[in-house]
Amino acid sequence: MARSIATRRQQAKGTGPNGPTPSYRSIEREPENERKETMVTQKKRSVKAKPRPALKKTAAAARRGRPPGSTSLTKAIEDKIVSYLSTGGTYDGAADAAGINPRTLREWRERGESRHATRPCTPKLRRFAKRVRQARGEVRVVAEHRVWENNPRAWLERTARATPDDEGWADAPVRAGQPAALAPEIGALSDEELNEALARMLEVVDEHLEGFRPTRRRGTRKEES
Repeated sequence: MARSIATRRQQAKGTGPNGPTPSYRSIEREPENERKETMVTQKKRSVKAKPRPALKKTAAAARRGRPPGSTSLTKAIEDKIVSYLSTGGTYDGAADAAGINPRTLREWRERGESRHATRPCTPKLRRFAKRVRQARGEVRVVAEHRVWENNPRAWLERTARATPDDEGWADAPVRAGQPAALAPEIGALSDEELNEALARMLEVVDEHLEGFRPTRRRGTRKEES
């Protein structure tokens, strides 16, 4: 009896033969604390595992790559264009025959020669532009050989221009803004002779235009009245 009463007192004080014993209140609160800790841990894990929203593409990233709907330069298209140009075809004709827009071909050439205003050059386009120039050069050499063989005068007029030291076969072409060279006969005249020749030319022109000027009839209204 005394032992059971001592045991009850020890339990009420929270002590026992083997050390302090947890009270009924702590026993009831432990599961609740564990549940809270479990919920906090799960919440932290869910926050860590939550995927980050995808970043919006900037304007520079959107411009990268080939524009949608544009034609890509393939080996088959490149071979077709070079083949058509090698047989004397024009740029527009070769583009149409290859199934692409002529503007696309011009853009490829400009980019391959680093002449495009906005888009850069690539090794593939550089190789393509080189093949195009070579094909056009081969066609031109063949055509010039035919002109030289069949019409040598026309070939000389285009290739052997006149120079101050050589008469040549044709006058040198005059560029925009560049004064034309005077004939040797006119260059040998003095200023007085040039003025006299110019005055005579104006007289001849005036006499020639005199017959085309309308004549006014005077007194026509008085006679009719």
